Amino acid sequence: LAGRERRWRRPGRGRGAKMADMTLDSKRFGQRLAKLLQQTSPQFDAIAIVTGKTCDDSQEHKELAMHHWLLGVEFPEALIILHKSGRALFLSSAKKIDVLRQLTGDVTLMVRKGGGDPAVDPKQLAELAAVVRGHQSKATLGMLTKSTHLGPFAEACVQYFAAEPNLDVVECREVISMALTPKDKEEHDLMTKAALCAQYSMQHILMQELERVIDNDMRQTNRGLCDVVDSQLEGEETMRRLETEFKLESGELEPVMVTVQSGSRYALTLDVEPDDETIPMQGTYLLCMATKYSEYAACIARTILVDPTPTQKEAYYVATAVHAQVVADLKAGAKFKDVYTAAKATVQRKQDALTELFPRSVGFGTGLELKDTQCLIKEESDRTVVAGMVLCVSVGFCSRPGAAGAAWAVWVADTVRVRGDGETETKAEVLTAGCSAEPDRVCYELAADDEPPAQAKAPPKAPPPQAKGKAKAKAS
Repeated sequence: LAGRERRWRRPGRGRGAKMADMTLDSKRFGQRLAKLLQQTSPQFDAIAIVTGKTCDDSQEHKELAMHHWLLGVEFPEALIILHKSGRALFLSSAKKIDVLRQLTGDVTLMVRKGGGDPAVDPKQLAELAAVVRGHQSKATLGMLTKSTHLGPFAEACVQYFAAEPNLDVVECREVISMALTPKDKEEHDLMTKAALCAQYSMQHILMQELERVIDNDMRQTNRGLCDVVDSQLEGEETMRRLETEFKLESGELEPVMVTVQSGSRYALTLDVEPDDETIPMQGTYLLCMATKYSEYAACIARTILVDPTPTQKEAYYVATAVHAQVVADLKAGAKFKDVYTAAKATVQRKQDALTELFPRSVGFGTGLELKDTQCLIKEESDRTVVAGMVLCVSVGFCSRPGAAGAAWAVWVADTVRVRGDGETETKAEVLTAGCSAEPDRVCYELAADDEPPAQAKAPPKAPPPQAKGKAKAKAS
């Protein structure tokens, strides 16, 4: 993601970890390798995962997700071959190979030779290619061919396999996505913790800070508010409260991104860079938060409406209704395209004028990748909903640039888990439901200081954060 995505590496985890501190779970590696090969074996003889040097300019999202899923840590400048027979082969530096000796089973470890020119000994790559090919005249090797690797090691590996005449190199990110999207119990528990952190940060930090700005007529920019929230997320008080209230380990928590959109520009997407536009005192405000726990991500988006127009209020009501429908439709066996088509039909039925503002997808897979672009709930997708999938259901409307009147948008997004057989409840579990998106919690109408606040038609189950001064919440 562009913009404000953060990467804080913790001791003992990820690329910032010391080799001597790394502990690998060999049993989990074997189980997840078997699960992966069930997906890949019908199509590929082997999968090759290449990582290059640590650098912000590299694009290795699927590779790093695979490292964490299989090994629990990231290994830069490493080549992993996963053969359909169940054999795993690793080529890397001596220090990394020493760590990998913790793995048991059919595992081959090769200490990288060379390192100068050539960056990798061609004989070692030829040996690995021979394993992939086996007794066949030609074999199919799955690789993440669209990734961007940096450094001579990764470049040498990619170039060698691409030029090998006895190997047919094929893009494999779709099949890897299908293997990683359903979560096991351990992953579900980690994502639940990430979701708790996201919803707490949204409800008790980001939303309250925005209300403070509006309530006190403060001059603040979208970027400036994000900076304030960032500092609070990184603060000891926030971490201490998360540890106390949710029994989370602060060393595993990682704020990933926070965005605020208000004023004249909106986009219903995660990769938005907060701008320097001054936050207006009325209109629609899009708030988005993503956090990680032990590398697993969860995200949440909410809308605050202050003195909304009838069109904006109607759009928000429709968005929340469609969001609820998408969650209800996410059952094992359903087709992504059918879920999207039903959502769009609901928009047309409720308010046809909003159809042209409806986004092209209503969600995406999340987990070790914040957004899995191979797992989009859209009209063109033939993907099937699988038990254990964790998705971010994302529904909203955004006015067209240049349209008459002030720009506006509404957005509701939640992290959701698809339930499986044997569970009493069949409806998908909303992991970020603790931060309400109900209209009477997020819609405000400004009242003069001498004007008594309007009485709500019915008291909410739990009161929203109280706005002071002139901002009075009215029932919508």
